[in-house]
Amino acid sequence: MNLQTGVIVILFCVALGAVVVGQRLQVRSVGFEAGKLDKEMRIVQEERRVLQVELARKRDPSAMMERVRAAGLNLLPPEITDEQAAAEAAAKAKAEADAAKARNSRRSG
Repeated sequence: MNLQTGVIVILFCVALGAVVVGQRLQVRSVGFEAGKLDKEMRIVQEERRVLQVELARKRDPSAMMERVRAAGLNLLPPEITDEQAAAEAAAKAKAEADAAKARNSRRSG
């Protein structure tokens, strides 16, 4: 084997080594990226689960009416019509008037 052939073999081995090292570095880099994306996916899935629970809680009509009452708003459920609301308001007013009358009669009597 002459010098020229030996140099070519050495250059080939160095080039082959560089390709192998480059590929391993690329595989490692892709592995790190995959791990990073997997972690991000788990975080997004957890956020999605929390938001779904919150949405279900906010869509619950009984919880919504409880929040309305707690806020002191005089809102009616959608299934109650204006006539029903007026009748309920009149009945409530009459009950309050009767209660006031009863209190006054107890004070006087």
